[in-house]
Amino acid sequence: MTPGTSPSVFFFNYAYYAAGVFPPTDSIGSPLGELIIVEEATDMWAEYLISAVVLLGIGLVVILSCRWLVARKLARTDKQLTDMMAKIHEGAVIFENVFTESETGFVLQNWTTGEILRANRVALIIFNVEETAKIDLSVMRPLDSEDPLQASWRPSESASPLMFVSTGKGVTYCELNHFFLGVNGEIQCIAIRDVTRVVTLQNKNQEQITYLQAVIDQLPDMFSIKDSNYQLIMYNAVFEQVFGEGESMIGKVYFADWLGGIMDEMLAVDHTTFESGLPANLEFSFTLRDGEEHTFLLTQKLIESNTGDRELLCVATDITDRTRMEKQLITLRRRAEEASLAKSQFLARMSHEIRTPMNVILGMSHLAISADPDERQRNYLAKIQGAAKNLLGIINDILDFSKIEAGEMTLAAIPFSLNELLLDIEAGIFRRSSRTSPWSSGSACRALPAISWAKRA
Repeated sequence: MTPGTSPSVFFFNYAYYAAGVFPPTDSIGSPLGELIIVEEATDMWAEYLISAVVLLGIGLVVILSCRWLVARKLARTDKQLTDMMAKIHEGAVIFENVFTESETGFVLQNWTTGEILRANRVALIIFNVEETAKIDLSVMRPLDSEDPLQASWRPSESASPLMFVSTGKGVTYCELNHFFLGVNGEIQCIAIRDVTRVVTLQNKNQEQITYLQAVIDQLPDMFSIKDSNYQLIMYNAVFEQVFGEGESMIGKVYFADWLGGIMDEMLAVDHTTFESGLPANLEFSFTLRDGEEHTFLLTQKLIESNTGDRELLCVATDITDRTRMEKQLITLRRRAEEASLAKSQFLARMSHEIRTPMNVILGMSHLAISADPDERQRNYLAKIQGAAKNLLGIINDILDFSKIEAGEMTLAAIPFSLNELLLDIEAGIFRRSSRTSPWSSGSACRALPAISWAKRA
């Protein structure tokens, strides 16, 4: 053994020993020789071996655990990679199906070189070509801003203005959108939606709206339509003439500020109609800008638009002349009633004034008959008295008319002689026949009074 080295272990006689060599020195440091120390280390060596085995076992467990963890991690990673690849494949299939079967045209273009990489079926139809290489994006151009189609077009939020593609089969109107693909965004995907049918329908709708506007402009009444927010969406020429100030009133709620508080009253009526859902009819008056007051008959009714929204249809008829005429008729009626009352009063007074002399005639004729005149004079006096009674009856009838108009007519029970009534009627018929007959003579005419007076005698 070399002095100063670590102790060595050796086996002897079925036991383990540990030996170590140490060089002793004197007081001045000079070596004195070698000191060999031997100690039995069987138990210590056994513990060492056990510790070594334990450490080896732990190391193996750690190694196996790490390997298992690594293997599990690798398996999990492999599964994730497999799932990712499956999703990528599924996404590729979905993209392929969407790209191929979509009703929107797709064109893939290399942004840097301008090369058309791929196009789907719809894009080929839009550009009227049979293969991708023949697609020319330059044939797609926007409409002029003054074109009626461009002016009336309502594009979606992410779309550019209306585009058109002019090919051998005609003009196709499109809505264009684009985005970039790839890691560096070098591939541009152009999405093209064929909106020819929509543009055609929209153009027809616009023509119908124009025609409808021309029709309602011919209406003699004010016509307007409001949405649920009380904003004007349509009105005619008469409405423009009454309320307009030289600018469009579409979308306005307070479309005539010069009316002041009347606008608030009209909005309150609109609100009531919307809330109740029932038609409304009312009259309102206001002074126009020319300073003349007009009266209008307003009719309101809720209607439903093609989108399902409720809208308010308003028709206002100028009834100023009719109202003025009604006032005039009321005045004329009052005057006619006053004239009729004056007539009745006049007739009543005149009847009373005429009755007094008639009573004198009746009284004097009665006294004359009572004075025992001859037959001829009695006949004259009887006729005078009969005529006076008839005239008095007419006067009483006039008074009865006045009572009827005044609502004071009453029925009276008066005794009479039927024989005298018939004779008076016969005498009256004779008098009318004498006045109207064209005959101046004849036995038939002269025989009637003789027979009548014979019967009376």
